[in-house]
Amino acid sequence: MQPDAVIPTMLTFVVGILFVSLIHAAVIKFFERKLTFGQAYLIVVVTTIVSGTLLAVYTSARPLLGFSETLDLLANLAALVLMGFMITRLAANYGIKKQGRFSLGTKVMFTMLLMVLIFMIALAGVILLLGGGLS
Repeated sequence: MQPDAVIPTMLTFVVGILFVSLIHAAVIKFFERKLTFGQAYLIVVVTTIVSGTLLAVYTSARPLLGFSETLDLLANLAALVLMGFMITRLAANYGIKKQGRFSLGTKVMFTMLLMVLIFMIALAGVILLLGGGLS
C-alpha cells in the first residue's frame, strides 16, 4: 500500500465501523430491550474494531506468509464467531444472561447474515430487472 493511501484507507475503515455498528446496535437493541442504545453501540464498536483489526492484519499478512486464498472463508467465519462471542461476553457485563437456546451474540450474527443475504438477493433482482447480467 502506498504511504499516501493510508489516511483514506483508515478513514474509510473508521467510517465503515461506525456505520455498520449502528445497524448491529439496532439489532442488539431489538433482541435485548434492557440495554440502552448507547450500551449496545459501545458493545458493537468494541467487537467490530477487534474483529476488523484482526481481519485487516490477516489480510495484510496473508501474502507475506504464503497463505492460500481459500483460508479467507475460514478467517471470515472465525471473525464472525469471535464477534458473536464478544457480544455475548460484553453484554454479560451489563447483566444480560443467556436465555433459551441461543445467546445474544448468536442471534445478532444470524440476523446480520440474514439481512446481508436478503440485501444481496434484492440487489441481484434489481440488476436483473434493469437488464444487466450477473456476471
